[in-house]
Amino acid sequence: MNKEEREIERLKSLLSYNIIDTLKEKEFDKLAQLASIICETPIALISLIDDKRQWYKAKIGIDIEEMPKELTFCQYTIEKEELWEVEDATKNELLKDNPNVTPENGLRFYAGLPLQCSLGYNIGTLCVADLKPKKISDKEKIALQIISEQIMILLEAKKRNDQLINELKELVKQKELESQKIIEKSSE
Repeated sequence: MNKEEREIERLKSLLSYNIIDTLKEKEFDKLAQLASIICETPIALISLIDDKRQWYKAKIGIDIEEMPKELTFCQYTIEKEELWEVEDATKNELLKDNPNVTPENGLRFYAGLPLQCSLGYNIGTLCVADLKPKKISDKEKIALQIISEQIMILLEAKKRNDQLINELKELVKQKELESQKIIEKSSE
């Protein structure tokens, strides 16, 4: 599968969760808060990345709801299989000219993990960030990995729940049609 085909499949996987542009949910907010507390960072995000933007399902430390994909650090994280840590973004070739880095009070530290769905596609990220350079410990890295796994368990459960609700609605609809047919036959 070439890169373009893989990206199409990644986007299909992302859309299958029906999660983008949904309301805030405390379960996700708590996981972002936990990442921020563990890593002692003012910023923590659970984001989902489509073809044009990074949308925040949960966020600590920022006010915006989304960002153009080309301005994000997470666009690079979803291409990886493990944690990507940038101790000082001003010294990173990919990020040093990013408008989120260039201001005096811009982002300096970033650590992100891809959120990998059951089909193996990275649909988003869990990340933490700071306005000063830093490095996270091995224990913090393990904690972020555990949180990212819990995010995917939650997303998978929500997806399955939605599927079950749709199946139940379809069954109810079929039963109503069968009942209607019985009523029509009995009135003949």
